[in-house]
Amino acid sequence: MTELQDHRLPELIADGSITSYAETVFGHLRRADQRRWAAAYVLGLLTTPGRKSVKRLAAQLHAGPTAAQSLHQFANASPWEWDPARYELLRLAERRTRVRAWTVGVAVLPKRGNHSCGVHQRFERATGRTVNCQMGIGLFASSDTAHIPVDWRLRLPKEWDEDAELRARTRIPDTVRHCSPTEHVLHLVDSLAPHSGREPVPVVADTSHHPTSGAHLATELTARGRHSVIAVPHGLRVV
Repeated sequence: MTELQDHRLPELIADGSITSYAETVFGHLRRADQRRWAAAYVLGLLTTPGRKSVKRLAAQLHAGPTAAQSLHQFANASPWEWDPARYELLRLAERRTRVRAWTVGVAVLPKRGNHSCGVHQRFERATGRTVNCQMGIGLFASSDTAHIPVDWRLRLPKEWDEDAELRARTRIPDTVRHCSPTEHVLHLVDSLAPHSGREPVPVVADTSHHPTSGAHLATELTARGRHSVIAVPHGLRVV
């Protein structure tokens, strides 16, 4: 969180902006208790310094002895659709700023052990090290001043497709399978496009470490009527 955001946080809490934001993003939830804990979760994320564990969020909120259990239930066990919340994030971004591009970002999340969904060993070129991690692929609504995350996917490694024990332990539906990064990007674009209220903007992606991905991604985006700006490997021949 930036110093500006830290400075404005008490003001945003006092005037109800955070509550209003949560009501907008999570207004599709049918149950009042889900909407209440959704707002509490957002407030906890914004006000809790350091590690954002459920216990730390609950302690920061001073919401009673069962707050940690209720937050855990909302985030990890309560059945609710997250797609409408992400569509609302896109609409909020489009209303509040001039979105010039949809930018693809990749996040590598280091993990201890192998109990988290999608965890695997991955070589990171930036550090020259192999890490135990999850990998996320996100789509950002990008303006001149900000990159706002509006949708994201957790990449499932190929080895998870056939490991019934891992899939059962992490409650992965049978319909969810390994996808390439390009397929994830196309799924993100296809999911969000019908919910945008603006003219299509270019998709910006970096495929410089994937020799064959750039051309495939550009071809598929063009077929969807999308312009694109795609980084490709230095030695790739472009005609």
